[in-house]
Amino acid sequence: QQEQQEQLRKQQEQEQEQLRKQQEQQEQLRKQQEQEQEQLRKQQEQQEQQQEEQQEQQEQQEQQEQQEEEQEDFKAEILRCKNELNIHGTHIGELMAFAHYAASFPSKFLALVDTYDTIASGVPNFLCVSLALYRFGYKAIGIRLDSGDLAYLSKATRRLFITTAQKTNLEFFTSLTIVASNDISEETLVSLNQQGHEINCFGIGTNLVTCKTQPAMGCVFKLVEIENSPRIKLSEDVIKVHLPG
Repeated sequence: QQEQQEQLRKQQEQEQEQLRKQQEQQEQLRKQQEQEQEQLRKQQEQQEQQQEEQQEQQEQQEQQEQQEEEQEDFKAEILRCKNELNIHGTHIGELMAFAHYAASFPSKFLALVDTYDTIASGVPNFLCVSLALYRFGYKAIGIRLDSGDLAYLSKATRRLFITTAQKTNLEFFTSLTIVASNDISEETLVSLNQQGHEINCFGIGTNLVTCKTQPAMGCVFKLVEIENSPRIKLSEDVIKVHLPG
């Protein structure tokens, strides 16, 4: 009986061991299946992420192409407006600079027009871009004068605005804003009022935050040379013209 009991005990132990091994195998199989599922999930996430990135890149490319196409259409419209307004001899680089600025800020287009020649180039270029901008659904704000005879230039600019309004039958050109800056002080304002002007807004900085006993020193960087080729600053204000090189 003891032998039988011992054999029975061993047999039970063997069965328990087999059961334990089966459980271990099942657990390993379960873990393996979980790992495979996790890998599959990660692969799916990577594929989805790649698809999203590709779609985003495609959308960005399409948006960039659309923006480039719109910019080219806008530039072409500007050139048509230039011919329509019978404007010639203006600086093409300034015109394209205005075009890019207007394309980037179509509802806030206020151009600094005294880079080359205010009346012969700056204001006419501004008018070309403003007319094209209007045909794209936006209205320009106006121009800024930062040098020269502010009273004379403002009145000459307003006359060009009025002439353009008459040519295009667009009344808003007559009321475009003229901003003036360039070290404006109380004396400057009195002088402008005495001369008469068409300025709507003044940009006053230095003389607003400093006093005469502690004046500010104005510093300006000027381009004098590019790759050993001398450059000169041209301005209606003679004091701003420097020697090339």
